[in-house]
Amino acid sequence: MVNRLLPGVPENGSRGTSVTPSLCKRVRFRKSDCQKCVDVCPEEAISLRPGPTIGASCTDCGLCQVACPTEAFENELCSELFLLSQVESLRDDHEAHGGTRGLGFHCRRAHRRSAGDLHVRCLGVMTENVLIGAAVAGFSRIVLGRGMCSRCHWRSAEPLINRSIRSAVTFARGMGLTEFCVQVEDRDHNGTAAFGRRDILSGLARRLRSHVRVATDPDRRTTVSPALSWSPPRNSHPVMGSPKRRLLKTIVGNLSRESCSRLPHDPEVPWGQARVKADLCGACGICAAVCPTGAISRAREGENHVLTFSASECTNCSLCQEACPDGAIDFEDDVAVAEVCRGGATIVAEVRLTSCAMCGGEMQAGNGAVCATCDKRQVSIQGATRLARHCAG
Repeated sequence: MVNRLLPGVPENGSRGTSVTPSLCKRVRFRKSDCQKCVDVCPEEAISLRPGPTIGASCTDCGLCQVACPTEAFENELCSELFLLSQVESLRDDHEAHGGTRGLGFHCRRAHRRSAGDLHVRCLGVMTENVLIGAAVAGFSRIVLGRGMCSRCHWRSAEPLINRSIRSAVTFARGMGLTEFCVQVEDRDHNGTAAFGRRDILSGLARRLRSHVRVATDPDRRTTVSPALSWSPPRNSHPVMGSPKRRLLKTIVGNLSRESCSRLPHDPEVPWGQARVKADLCGACGICAAVCPTGAISRAREGENHVLTFSASECTNCSLCQEACPDGAIDFEDDVAVAEVCRGGATIVAEVRLTSCAMCGGEMQAGNGAVCATCDKRQVSIQGATRLARHCAG
Protein backbone atom coordinates (compact mmCIF):
# COMPACT_ATOMS: atom_id res chain seq x y z
CA MET A 1 0.00 0.00 0.00
CA VAL A 2 1.27 3.48 -0.88
CA ASN A 3 1.73 5.70 2.13
CA ARG A 4 -0.09 8.92 1.33
CA LEU A 5 0.90 10.61 4.57
CA LEU A 6 4.61 9.84 4.50
CA PRO A 7 5.98 8.40 1.25
CA GLY A 8 9.12 6.34 1.33
CA VAL A 9 8.59 4.65 4.68
CA PRO A 10 11.30 2.02 5.28
CA GLU A 11 10.44 -1.65 5.46
CA ASN A 12 10.03 -3.31 8.84
CA GLY A 13 13.54 -4.26 9.87
CA SER A 14 15.88 -3.33 12.67
CA ARG A 15 19.35 -1.98 12.21
CA GLY A 16 19.77 -2.02 15.99
CA THR A 17 19.91 1.00 18.23
CA SER A 18 22.54 3.55 17.26
CA VAL A 19 23.70 6.70 19.00
CA THR A 20 25.39 9.97 18.05
CA PRO A 21 27.19 10.92 21.28
CA SER A 22 28.05 14.43 20.06
CA LEU A 23 24.34 15.28 20.36
CA CYS A 24 24.23 14.29 24.05
CA LYS A 25 23.68 17.09 26.56
CA ARG A 26 26.53 15.83 28.71
CA VAL A 27 28.96 16.04 25.78
CA ARG A 28 27.86 19.48 24.63
CA PHE A 29 27.85 20.85 28.19
CA ARG A 30 29.94 18.91 30.68
CA LYS A 31 28.09 20.27 33.72
CA SER A 32 24.79 18.79 32.56
CA ASP A 33 23.48 16.00 34.78
CA CYS A 34 21.01 14.61 32.23
CA GLN A 35 20.75 10.81 32.30
CA LYS A 36 17.27 10.18 30.96
CA CYS A 37 18.52 7.44 28.65
CA VAL A 38 20.15 5.60 31.56
CA ASP A 39 17.07 5.96 33.75
CA VAL A 40 14.68 4.59 31.12
CA CYS A 41 16.81 1.67 29.84
CA PRO A 42 15.31 -1.57 31.22
CA GLU A 43 18.47 -3.58 30.47
CA GLU A 44 20.97 -1.14 32.03
CA ALA A 45 22.74 -1.25 28.66
CA ILE A 46 23.64 2.46 28.49
CA SER A 47 26.62 4.09 30.17
CA LEU A 48 27.76 7.72 30.10
CA ARG A 49 31.47 8.45 29.52
CA PRO A 50 30.42 11.34 29.41
CA GLY A 51 28.46 10.63 26.23
CA PRO A 52 26.26 7.54 25.87
CA THR A 53 27.59 4.16 24.80
CA ILE A 54 25.44 1.06 24.25
CA GLY A 55 26.36 -2.33 25.68
CA ALA A 56 25.69 -5.81 24.36
CA SER A 57 22.63 -6.31 26.60
CA CYS A 58 20.60 -3.81 24.52
CA THR A 59 17.33 -5.36 23.28
CA ASP A 60 16.45 -2.53 20.84
CA CYS A 61 13.35 -1.52 22.79
CA GLY A 62 13.62 2.05 21.51
CA LEU A 63 12.81 3.74 24.83
CA CYS A 64 16.09 5.67 24.89
CA GLN A 65 15.15 7.15 21.52
CA VAL A 66 11.93 8.54 22.96
CA ALA A 67 13.44 9.72 26.25
CA CYS A 68 16.48 11.60 24.86
CA PRO A 69 15.68 15.35 24.63
CA THR A 70 18.37 15.95 21.98
CA GLU A 71 17.49 12.95 19.75
CA ALA A 72 20.91 11.33 20.09
CA PHE A 73 19.49 7.79 19.69
CA GLU A 74 17.97 6.13 16.65
CA ASN A 75 16.21 2.80 16.13
CA GLU A 76 14.56 2.11 12.79
CA LEU A 77 12.28 -0.67 14.05
CA CYS A 78 10.77 1.64 16.66
CA SER A 79 10.82 4.68 14.39
CA GLU A 80 7.92 7.06 14.10
CA LEU A 81 7.87 6.49 10.34
CA PHE A 82 7.20 2.79 10.80
CA LEU A 83 4.41 3.36 13.32
CA LEU A 84 2.84 6.07 11.16
CA SER A 85 2.89 3.72 8.17
CA GLN A 86 0.83 1.26 10.22
CA VAL A 87 -1.64 4.02 11.08
CA GLU A 88 -1.85 4.95 7.40
CA SER A 89 -2.60 1.33 6.45
CA LEU A 90 -5.86 1.52 8.46
CA ARG A 91 -6.96 4.86 7.08
CA ASP A 92 -8.99 3.50 4.15
CA ASP A 93 -10.99 1.18 6.41
CA HIS A 94 -11.58 4.08 8.80
CA GLU A 95 -12.85 6.33 6.00
CA ALA A 96 -15.02 3.53 4.58
CA HIS A 97 -16.95 3.44 7.85
CA GLY A 98 -17.49 7.19 7.86
CA GLY A 99 -14.71 7.90 10.33
CA THR A 100 -16.64 6.22 13.15
CA ARG A 101 -13.98 3.71 14.16
CA GLY A 102 -11.29 4.55 16.65
CA LEU A 103 -7.69 3.42 16.49
CA GLY A 104 -6.27 0.91 18.96
CA PHE A 105 -2.74 0.01 20.04
CA HIS A 106 -1.78 -2.62 22.56
CA CYS A 107 1.49 -3.61 24.17
CA ARG A 108 2.89 -7.13 24.41
CA ARG A 109 1.38 -7.63 27.88
CA ALA A 110 -2.14 -6.56 26.96
CA HIS A 111 -5.08 -8.39 25.41
CA ARG A 112 -6.01 -7.28 21.92
CA ARG A 113 -9.35 -5.50 21.98
CA SER A 114 -10.14 -6.15 18.31
CA ALA A 115 -8.52 -7.61 15.21
CA GLY A 116 -7.73 -4.09 13.99
CA ASP A 117 -5.58 -3.18 16.98
CA LEU A 118 -1.93 -2.46 16.22
CA HIS A 119 0.73 -4.25 18.27
CA VAL A 120 3.80 -2.54 19.74
CA ARG A 121 6.31 -4.07 22.11
CA CYS A 122 5.77 -1.22 24.56
CA LEU A 123 3.46 1.81 24.52
CA GLY A 124 6.48 3.87 25.54
CA VAL A 125 7.52 4.05 21.87
CA MET A 126 4.29 5.88 21.04
CA THR A 127 5.57 9.42 20.62
CA GLU A 128 3.45 12.54 20.31
CA ASN A 129 4.19 12.58 16.55
CA VAL A 130 2.54 9.18 16.10
CA LEU A 131 -0.53 10.25 18.04
CA ILE A 132 -0.73 13.62 16.25
CA GLY A 133 -0.34 11.80 12.91
CA ALA A 134 -3.31 9.61 13.82
CA ALA A 135 -5.36 12.70 14.68
CA VAL A 136 -4.51 14.35 11.35
CA ALA A 137 -5.39 11.08 9.55
CA GLY A 138 -8.92 11.41 10.94
CA PHE A 139 -8.85 9.19 14.04
CA SER A 140 -10.51 11.29 16.73
CA ARG A 141 -10.24 8.58 19.39
CA ILE A 142 -7.23 6.43 20.18
CA VAL A 143 -7.30 3.59 22.69
CA LEU A 144 -4.05 2.36 24.20
CA GLY A 145 -4.29 -1.07 25.79
CA ARG A 146 -1.61 -1.78 28.35
CA GLY A 147 -0.70 -4.53 30.73
CA MET A 148 0.20 -4.03 34.37
CA CYS A 149 3.08 -1.56 34.01
CA SER A 150 4.16 -1.95 37.63
CA ARG A 151 4.89 -5.66 37.00
CA CYS A 152 6.52 -5.16 33.60
CA HIS A 153 10.25 -5.32 33.01
CA TRP A 154 9.87 -2.11 30.97
CA ARG A 155 7.93 -0.22 33.66
CA SER A 156 10.33 2.73 33.32
CA ALA A 157 8.46 3.60 30.11
CA GLU A 158 5.24 4.60 31.90
CA PRO A 159 6.25 8.29 32.29
CA LEU A 160 7.03 8.38 28.55
CA ILE A 161 3.51 7.17 27.74
CA ASN A 162 1.93 9.85 29.91
CA ARG A 163 4.16 12.57 28.46
CA SER A 164 3.36 11.60 24.86
CA ILE A 165 -0.38 11.58 25.53
CA ARG A 166 -0.28 14.98 27.23
CA SER A 167 1.84 16.47 24.45
CA ALA A 168 -0.30 15.04 21.62
CA VAL A 169 -3.66 16.03 23.08
CA THR A 170 -2.44 19.56 23.85
CA PHE A 171 -0.98 20.00 20.37
CA ALA A 172 -4.00 18.52 18.56
CA ARG A 173 -6.39 20.80 20.40
CA GLY A 174 -4.05 23.70 19.74
CA MET A 175 -4.50 22.92 16.02
CA GLY A 176 -8.26 23.02 16.42
CA LEU A 177 -8.85 19.24 16.63
CA THR A 178 -10.93 19.63 19.78
CA GLU A 179 -12.59 16.21 19.49
CA PHE A 180 -9.31 14.31 19.65
CA CYS A 181 -8.79 12.17 22.74
CA VAL A 182 -6.55 9.34 23.91
CA GLN A 183 -7.87 6.70 26.27
CA VAL A 184 -5.74 4.21 28.22
CA GLU A 185 -7.22 0.82 29.14
CA ASP A 186 -5.69 -1.71 31.51
CA ARG A 187 -5.92 -5.11 29.81
CA ASP A 188 -3.20 -7.18 31.45
CA HIS A 189 -2.52 -10.54 29.82
CA ASN A 190 -2.84 -12.50 33.09
CA GLY A 191 0.39 -10.95 34.32
CA THR A 192 2.47 -12.58 31.58
CA ALA A 193 4.08 -10.98 28.58
CA ALA A 194 2.71 -12.04 25.22
CA PHE A 195 6.14 -12.66 23.73
CA GLY A 196 6.68 -14.64 20.58
CA ARG A 197 9.11 -17.54 20.65
CA ARG A 198 11.66 -15.61 18.62
CA ASP A 199 11.51 -12.63 21.01
CA ILE A 200 12.10 -14.87 24.01
CA LEU A 201 15.03 -16.77 22.52
CA SER A 202 16.76 -13.71 21.07
CA GLY A 203 16.39 -11.83 24.35
CA LEU A 204 17.86 -14.72 26.33
CA ALA A 205 20.74 -15.03 23.87
CA ARG A 206 21.62 -11.35 24.17
CA ARG A 207 21.64 -11.46 27.97
CA LEU A 208 23.63 -14.68 28.07
CA ARG A 209 26.29 -13.32 25.72
CA SER A 210 26.57 -10.14 27.77
CA HIS A 211 26.90 -11.97 31.10
CA VAL A 212 29.44 -14.46 29.76
CA ARG A 213 31.65 -11.69 28.38
CA VAL A 214 31.64 -9.74 31.62
CA ALA A 215 32.28 -12.85 33.71
CA THR A 216 35.17 -14.14 31.61
CA ASP A 217 36.86 -10.84 30.77
CA PRO A 218 36.87 -8.09 33.43
CA ASP A 219 38.16 -5.58 30.87
CA ARG A 220 34.83 -5.86 29.04
CA ARG A 221 33.23 -3.88 31.85
CA THR A 222 34.62 -0.65 30.38
CA THR A 223 34.85 -1.65 26.72
CA VAL A 224 32.26 -0.85 24.06
CA SER A 225 31.67 -2.17 20.59
CA PRO A 226 34.00 -0.52 18.04
CA ALA A 227 30.97 0.45 15.98
CA LEU A 228 29.64 2.47 18.92
CA SER A 229 32.91 3.95 20.19
CA TRP A 230 33.03 7.63 21.07
CA SER A 231 35.72 10.24 20.72
CA PRO A 232 35.01 13.72 22.11
CA PRO A 233 34.59 16.48 19.53
CA ARG A 234 37.03 19.36 19.65
CA ASN A 235 36.11 23.03 19.93
CA SER A 236 32.73 22.80 18.19
CA HIS A 237 29.72 20.52 18.10
CA PRO A 238 27.68 19.56 15.02
CA VAL A 239 24.25 21.03 14.46
CA MET A 240 22.01 18.20 13.26
CA GLY A 241 18.55 19.72 13.26
CA SER A 242 15.56 17.82 14.64
CA PRO A 243 14.27 14.81 12.63
CA LYS A 244 11.20 14.65 14.88
CA ARG A 245 10.36 18.28 14.19
CA ARG A 246 10.81 17.81 10.44
CA LEU A 247 8.41 14.88 10.62
CA LEU A 248 5.87 16.92 12.58
CA LYS A 249 6.01 19.64 9.90
CA THR A 250 5.33 16.97 7.26
CA ILE A 251 2.39 15.57 9.23
CA VAL A 252 0.61 18.91 9.69
CA GLY A 253 1.93 20.54 6.51
CA ASN A 254 -1.37 20.77 4.64
CA LEU A 255 -3.58 21.32 7.67
CA SER A 256 -5.36 24.66 7.92
CA ARG A 257 -3.95 26.70 10.80
CA GLU A 258 -6.63 29.36 10.91
CA SER A 259 -8.00 27.95 14.15
CA CYS A 260 -4.58 27.30 15.71
CA SER A 261 -3.96 28.67 19.18
CA ARG A 262 -1.03 28.74 21.59
CA LEU A 263 0.55 25.88 23.55
CA PRO A 264 1.33 26.36 27.26
CA HIS A 265 4.98 25.89 28.17
CA ASP A 266 5.80 22.57 29.81
CA PRO A 267 9.39 21.44 30.54
CA GLU A 268 8.46 17.91 29.44
CA VAL A 269 7.01 18.65 25.99
CA PRO A 270 9.26 18.95 22.91
CA TRP A 271 8.63 22.60 22.01
CA GLY A 272 9.18 25.98 23.57
CA GLN A 273 9.85 29.68 22.98
CA ALA A 274 13.14 30.88 24.43
CA ARG A 275 13.39 34.32 26.00
CA VAL A 276 16.71 36.15 26.40
CA LYS A 277 17.20 39.00 28.87
CA ALA A 278 19.39 41.37 26.87
CA ASP A 279 20.49 43.31 29.96
CA LEU A 280 22.02 40.13 31.41
CA CYS A 281 23.40 38.62 28.17
CA GLY A 282 27.21 38.72 28.08
CA ALA A 283 27.37 38.05 24.31
CA CYS A 284 29.45 34.91 24.87
CA GLY A 285 27.55 32.83 22.30
CA ILE A 286 27.59 29.67 24.43
CA CYS A 287 23.85 29.13 23.94
CA ALA A 288 24.29 29.00 20.16
CA ALA A 289 27.35 26.76 20.47
CA VAL A 290 25.63 24.09 22.58
CA CYS A 291 22.24 24.04 20.80
CA PRO A 292 22.03 20.68 18.94
CA THR A 293 19.36 21.76 16.45
CA GLY A 294 20.43 25.30 15.60
CA ALA A 295 17.29 26.77 17.17
CA ILE A 296 19.45 29.55 18.64
CA SER A 297 22.00 31.24 16.41
CA ARG A 298 24.20 34.31 16.76
CA ALA A 299 25.39 36.93 14.31
CA ARG A 300 27.39 40.15 14.35
CA GLU A 301 25.68 43.18 12.90
CA GLY A 302 27.89 46.24 13.18
CA GLU A 303 28.58 46.76 16.88
CA ASN A 304 25.71 44.51 17.97
CA HIS A 305 25.61 40.86 19.02
CA VAL A 306 22.31 39.47 17.70
CA LEU A 307 20.65 36.27 18.90
CA THR A 308 17.86 34.72 16.82
CA PHE A 309 15.54 31.88 17.81
CA SER A 310 13.41 29.46 15.78
CA ALA A 311 10.61 27.69 17.64
CA SER A 312 10.25 25.30 14.70
CA GLU A 313 13.68 23.82 15.51
CA CYS A 314 13.57 23.90 19.32
CA THR A 315 13.06 20.55 21.09
CA ASN A 316 12.91 22.17 24.54
CA CYS A 317 16.01 20.34 25.74
CA SER A 318 16.81 23.41 27.94
CA LEU A 319 20.53 23.07 27.17
CA CYS A 320 20.82 26.78 26.33
CA GLN A 321 19.29 27.69 29.68
CA GLU A 322 21.57 25.32 31.59
CA ALA A 323 24.76 26.44 29.85
CA CYS A 324 24.19 30.22 29.94
CA PRO A 325 26.78 31.57 32.44
CA ASP A 326 24.82 34.79 32.94
CA GLY A 327 21.41 33.23 33.67
CA ALA A 328 19.97 35.29 30.82
CA ILE A 329 17.78 32.58 29.20
CA ASP A 330 14.40 31.24 30.22
CA PHE A 331 11.19 30.36 28.35
CA GLU A 332 7.96 32.15 27.55
CA ASP A 333 4.74 30.93 29.17
CA ASP A 334 3.43 29.70 25.81
CA VAL A 335 4.33 29.28 22.15
CA ALA A 336 2.18 29.57 19.03
CA VAL A 337 1.35 26.36 17.16
CA ALA A 338 2.09 28.16 13.89
CA GLU A 339 5.60 29.05 15.13
CA VAL A 340 6.29 25.40 15.95
CA CYS A 341 5.15 24.19 12.53
CA ARG A 342 6.67 26.76 10.22
CA GLY A 343 10.26 27.80 9.57
CA GLY A 344 11.81 31.17 10.18
CA ALA A 345 13.57 32.82 13.10
CA THR A 346 12.98 35.94 15.16
CA ILE A 347 15.42 38.20 16.99
CA VAL A 348 15.30 37.57 20.74
CA ALA A 349 18.21 39.78 21.86
CA GLU A 350 20.50 42.52 20.60
CA VAL A 351 23.53 43.40 22.70
CA ARG A 352 25.83 46.34 22.00
CA LEU A 353 29.46 45.25 22.10
CA THR A 354 32.72 46.83 23.13
CA SER A 355 36.26 45.55 23.66
CA CYS A 356 37.78 44.46 26.96
CA ALA A 357 40.54 46.88 28.04
CA MET A 358 42.78 43.96 29.09
CA CYS A 359 42.34 41.06 26.65
CA GLY A 360 40.67 42.87 23.78
CA GLY A 361 37.85 40.36 23.58
CA GLU A 362 34.23 41.26 22.89
CA MET A 363 32.01 42.08 25.84
CA GLN A 364 28.71 43.80 26.54
CA ALA A 365 28.99 47.57 26.54
CA GLY A 366 28.19 49.34 29.80
CA ASN A 367 29.50 46.60 32.10
CA GLY A 368 32.81 48.21 32.98
CA ALA A 369 36.14 48.34 31.20
CA VAL A 370 37.12 44.67 31.55
CA CYS A 371 35.27 41.43 30.83
CA ALA A 372 34.16 39.03 33.55
CA THR A 373 37.08 36.67 32.92
CA CYS A 374 39.72 39.38 33.23
CA ASP A 375 37.95 40.78 36.28
CA LYS A 376 38.23 37.38 37.97
CA ARG A 377 41.90 37.21 37.03
CA GLN A 378 42.46 40.62 38.59
CA VAL A 379 40.79 39.50 41.81
CA SER A 380 42.91 36.34 41.84
CA ILE A 381 46.14 38.30 41.27
CA GLN A 382 45.28 40.81 43.98
CA GLY A 383 44.45 38.00 46.41
CA ALA A 384 47.71 36.22 45.64
CA THR A 385 49.68 39.46 46.12
CA ARG A 386 48.07 40.12 49.50
CA LEU A 387 48.76 36.53 50.57
CA ALA A 388 52.42 36.82 49.50
CA ARG A 389 52.84 40.08 51.46
CA HIS A 390 51.22 38.54 54.50
CA CYS A 391 53.56 35.52 54.37
CA ALA A 392 56.60 37.73 53.85
CA GLY A 393 55.65 39.96 56.78
